[in-house]
Amino acid sequence: PHDRQGKRLVILRRRTYIVLDLNMSTMTRIEFILRGKVDGVELTPRTIGLSQFNEFNRQVEEFIAGSQKGNQNETHVEVGEGSYKLTVLLAAVTASALAPDLVLLAREDSLGELDPKRAEVVARWQARARNPPDVQYEIKPDQADLPTVRLSRSTDYRIGAIVPWVTVEKYLFGTIMDMGGAQKANIHLR
Repeated sequence: PHDRQGKRLVILRRRTYIVLDLNMSTMTRIEFILRGKVDGVELTPRTIGLSQFNEFNRQVEEFIAGSQKGNQNETHVEVGEGSYKLTVLLAAVTASALAPDLVLLAREDSLGELDPKRAEVVARWQARARNPPDVQYEIKPDQADLPTVRLSRSTDYRIGAIVPWVTVEKYLFGTIMDMGGAQKANIHLR
């Protein structure tokens, strides 16, 4: 049986479940690109050092997972030529959780609004991009409605304007003993 949108349904023990079709054509493709030079040599899949390879891949995994430590077994990867490019194929559920943060990253003052784990990764990448050797990061989704995000020496991803003032009401109970003050109003309570 199928529902109104044509999704296949499975009925087990009088409960109905929607069967998700997780084939490669329904998956979202996002490229995570690391550009830079190490000892004057351009970063490529052949020239990247093992520790930098592991660090970048771990950070990409943290960025995708965010605060929800979901199962990453349904996320597939491939390493592409050029700079070090890690292409990630995400299931629709994972991609839909990631999309709002990618939209927010179109603004450089959005770190305070992102998932905390993703914001932490972006802050690390921004700090690394500012320091020599010159390194650049890029997040390039294949969906037209999601922006390409670039982190380099010229970008400034940060937490937005923090307003230090908050509205506060205080109630004081007691007997007024003295009040006044010509220049500075004050009150003495007991």
